[in-house]
Amino acid sequence: MSQHGGFGGRGDAVVVGNRAGVVEWANEGWNALTGLGTGDLRAKPLGALLDRYEVDLAAISWVSRRFQAGESSELELPIREPDGSRRWLHVTLEPLRDDAGDVQHFVAVARDISEYVAEPELDVSAEDLSVIAAEAARAVAAELGDCITYDFALDRDLPPAYVDRERVAALVRHLIRRGRRAIADTWGNITLSTGVVGVGSEPLYRGDPVRGLPVGPYLYLEVHDTGLTSADEVDARIHEPFLPARHPARGLSLPTGHQLVRELGGDIAFEVERWWGSSVLLIFAG
Repeated sequence: MSQHGGFGGRGDAVVVGNRAGVVEWANEGWNALTGLGTGDLRAKPLGALLDRYEVDLAAISWVSRRFQAGESSELELPIREPDGSRRWLHVTLEPLRDDAGDVQHFVAVARDISEYVAEPELDVSAEDLSVIAAEAARAVAAELGDCITYDFALDRDLPPAYVDRERVAALVRHLIRRGRRAIADTWGNITLSTGVVGVGSEPLYRGDPVRGLPVGPYLYLEVHDTGLTSADEVDARIHEPFLPARHPARGLSLPTGHQLVRELGGDIAFEVERWWGSSVLLIFAG
């Protein structure tokens, strides 16, 4: 399949596969990037390689859904080497259509960008999530327009959460902006809530947001909007890169929201319901 050799730039790793995710061709760049020969990839699911490098399953799911919908994906993500070290990759995945317009194959291009990513250490401190939520809302209020209103359900008597204030505030601003886009040009409402999961104040989220996490107290910060959207769109809000004030050189994005919150010992949950809107719940250890 040498006709695919034009994809990607010099030194990029390029792989072509079918709609089931099975690799049909790979260039020598994959050997340089992964240490695996092209013969180790052919006729095998691409997921086997992703498992080897402990790629976030939520990110894989997001890319897979976009591919099945015929949409391209671009993201920067960390991979964990078998020896425990971490590298950053920039990955694009494009669906390839047949003459009838149906998606039949994909081409993925990856490059190692570790040397360009200035990964700051987490600046973790004990913070009041209600204060972070209110400050984030004020920072973007002028952008929202007259058709958007705010509700606040901010519990001022919460114990502190251990977070990186700047990056969490950036993520909340990002979610508010995305909520505004989901509401579009019609009247809508954005609600910011904080509280303790499972005790006292309860989030708008109606599922079990701490399922699978270690036993212990968790605090939440929730951004709910009344926009009519889909689960895929809400998932995209989580995985779309966001930009804090301390931004690394060359315009590269920091970790996705899910990865950031997991680094802080928490998780992200979301819920979508037609005529109700969507809710994204950031969960942090207390």
